[in-house]
Amino acid sequence: MEKKRAQAPRTRTPSPPKTNWAAALETLPALPPKWDWVAAVRKRSEGLADAIDALNSGRCRPLRLGTPCAGFEAPYFALRELGVQHFEHVFSIDVGSHAAKFCKNLNHAKKTWLGQQEGDLMTLDFTQVPSVDILVAGPPCQPFSMMGRRDGIRDPRAGVFWRTIDLIAELARRPGEEALRQIQDSVNDVGYSGKCSGLGAYFV
Repeated sequence: MEKKRAQAPRTRTPSPPKTNWAAALETLPALPPKWDWVAAVRKRSEGLADAIDALNSGRCRPLRLGTPCAGFEAPYFALRELGVQHFEHVFSIDVGSHAAKFCKNLNHAKKTWLGQQEGDLMTLDFTQVPSVDILVAGPPCQPFSMMGRRDGIRDPRAGVFWRTIDLIAELARRPGEEALRQIQDSVNDVGYSGKCSGLGAYFV
């Protein structure tokens, strides 16, 4: 009777070390002077420097930032580069796996909905989303971009844009949110009505 060959013991491949993304970002080289967008923004935005200084003085509550369709959190880093220190990243939402991993590793948003299970804007309960002063969203641009097919509302991804409008409507109708203003005209210009009567927001 043929003897079975002894199998070599399996060796477990060691897991790669976790990347400290926050530390890695701090080591990135500074942009060349010709790309100094911070100086350009401050120069073109009258009163911005004074407003940032007043905010950083701590005499008022922190500026609240929310990032649905967060991607790689450019708004968070832009505020830091502009010199805004007295602000809170109150929530981050993204369904993409790479963006979700990036946001989780940075670990700077107070509340997060990330990944396929939690970060789907189409099914998220907006009543659970905290109020903000600045909302910066990056819904898919392919339905409307010159570089895409420009299928508009026929593109399934366009639903994320309208869902973002729904989020703005939910946040702006809350009492005491005077900082959210002047979105109704912009929304109506792109053919959306019915949920934004009498409210407003900054939508970037």
